[in-house]
Amino acid sequence: MRGHSFSQKNNELFVSTRTGIEIPACYSEATRSPEDKLWEEAMIEELQSYEANETWELPEIQRILDNKWVYRIKTNTDGSLL
Repeated sequence: MRGHSFSQKNNELFVSTRTGIEIPACYSEATRSPEDKLWEEAMIEELQSYEANETWELPEIQRILDNKWVYRIKTNTDGSLL
């Protein structure tokens, strides 16, 4: 598993360097970045996908788990942006 984590970080650095887009570490960084509108569009699209697929249901009287946005720039196998 350690190798995967290392290669994922290398890939993020490569994509960030190649595109000039800094990948935010958290929501507040995403909202303050020059690409804030793009990150916001991606978050809205992700939430709409969850809702359309009825991915979750909210149980009554249960503790809701915390969550965290994870930001990535997706690329095709040839390295071009999706």
